[in-house]
Amino acid sequence: MNTPKEFYLQRIKELSGEISKLKEKDHRFLMSEIYSFLGAITVLLVVLFAHLDYLWLLLAAAGLVINVILRYFDTKRQKAINQRDSLLTAYQNELAALGGDFSAFQNGEQYIDPTHPFTFDLDVFGKDSLFNRINRTVTTEGAGLLADKLAMKTLPDLEELSNLRDTIDELASMNAFRINWTVIAQERIIDTKRLLDTLNAIKEIKTKQFPVLRVWFFITIILCVALYLSVIMSSLGIIAWSIPTLLSFTLLCLGHLGCAKSLDRIAAKTKGNTFRMQKITQAVDLIANEPFKSKITSGILQTLQRKEHLASEAFNSISVIFGKLEERSKLREFLFNSLYASDFFLLRKYLKWNRIQSCHFVEWINAVCQMDMLVSMSNYRYNYPLCTHAEIVDTDKIVFEAKDFYHPFLNEKAVANDFKIQDGNYYIITGANMAGKSTFLRAVGVNYILAMCGMPVCAKEMTVSIFSLFSSMRTTDDLTKGISYFKAELLRLQQLISYCKHNKKTLIILDEILRGTNSLDKLNGSKLFLTHIAQLPVSGIIATHDLELSKMEDCDPERFHNYCFEIQFADIITYSYKITKGIAQNQNATFLLNKILQEC
Repeated sequence: MNTPKEFYLQRIKELSGEISKLKEKDHRFLMSEIYSFLGAITVLLVVLFAHLDYLWLLLAAAGLVINVILRYFDTKRQKAINQRDSLLTAYQNELAALGGDFSAFQNGEQYIDPTHPFTFDLDVFGKDSLFNRINRTVTTEGAGLLADKLAMKTLPDLEELSNLRDTIDELASMNAFRINWTVIAQERIIDTKRLLDTLNAIKEIKTKQFPVLRVWFFITIILCVALYLSVIMSSLGIIAWSIPTLLSFTLLCLGHLGCAKSLDRIAAKTKGNTFRMQKITQAVDLIANEPFKSKITSGILQTLQRKEHLASEAFNSISVIFGKLEERSKLREFLFNSLYASDFFLLRKYLKWNRIQSCHFVEWINAVCQMDMLVSMSNYRYNYPLCTHAEIVDTDKIVFEAKDFYHPFLNEKAVANDFKIQDGNYYIITGANMAGKSTFLRAVGVNYILAMCGMPVCAKEMTVSIFSLFSSMRTTDDLTKGISYFKAELLRLQQLISYCKHNKKTLIILDEILRGTNSLDKLNGSKLFLTHIAQLPVSGIIATHDLELSKMEDCDPERFHNYCFEIQFADIITYSYKITKGIAQNQNATFLLNKILQEC
């Protein structure tokens, strides 16, 4: 089986070859179109000026027909090139992502919230974040659902996680579907909220209702048929041209006077939404053509394929309406209303959609957005096949046990570690600067987030229960609000205590408590805080440079445990990045500063 990288390279090579072959036909099509058109015009001019037999006009007509056919196939060829270009870009973006370049995908910076329990500390949103690595969404609501999932707005249950894992695994095996999905909104993301607002707005517009009445429908059809027959009869000299002129004027009045104002009001609301509607229609059609089997995807498909109302038909219908409304102009109105009362039939089509299908669009678009989120999560599953699903256990206690786990951002460069967190226990981690403490803390948090989303984790084995998460690792001051760094730390710890009181099972991840004060005050305050928080149903991992804090294990060895990241000194410092039991013995700040001073 090919690796994701091999697969992407293979598809890039195949698509590049197909595009090259299609582009080779450019010159031939262009010259054929020119020759056929010029030939037809030449024959037509010769017939007119040389007074040749009018049968020669058939040759000119044949040339024009050939020109039309060539243009049709040329347009079809160009469409094929555009489709392959889009697919090629999608595969190139995925290949770049495997190499660590996620610039082609939205990074979710709009979801950054420093007050969130953990997303700010764990780099869930922003440039090169977890969201940036996972996100392949094509709708704004789909991106929002993915953001909510990563932020753990609500904790899942075992059944939800099981269904999510089955769905993610299913979609991960559907390479063509996933890539075609990401191509849908390659140009720009679909603003589903604005689209829904537009659909709700046009439903409230008062319009003429007579086009849906059968009697008016038959009258209009009769007038159209009568017009075309009268034109033929007038051409043959059977009747006067005043009759088709009168019929045409009647159709113009029926379309323009009867329906144009209603359509103008609708068009004012739908303006600028044609692209969004066309793209979400593509998404619906893409879902409708797949035989999904998992509980979640088959449920989405069932929502879109109710026997009485097919979403694909409804979306295609309103997409056509949006397109025609955008194409309307005074000249087109006059011409097409005169020929077949075009506004009458367009308003009729809208009214039928509004009566029968419009009430389901919120549910349908929500289903599309849910699929949008799932595609992103399954794409992550495919891109990282060495990752495994965590085992989720049903217990009231905090469980976290991992073997050979590492931070997802590091991939093959990571040093894997084993670690186990027991309910109600606290793990004080010491170590030198740059030894791996903060990365380790984030590896615990980020892998737990992935597990709670039903996505694979970066570990050989991992077993977790379902619990809440709170971190304090990246506190910042706020001068605009007059909040110092130390005050910001206190506020964060206050938020943590309040959160833990309202969430019975919480794992806290802390990096250097009270670093904004002096050493002795920091030590006493940290001990006081940990002694207090230990009375709550909380487990914790605390990274610190303060070795004195490790003495808490001596006071309560059943609950406090010391771990460290040790370094080795020689001509250079050796970092193992392996966590071990005990207290760190070596520090590197003085050593590194001394080397800098010697070099200056």
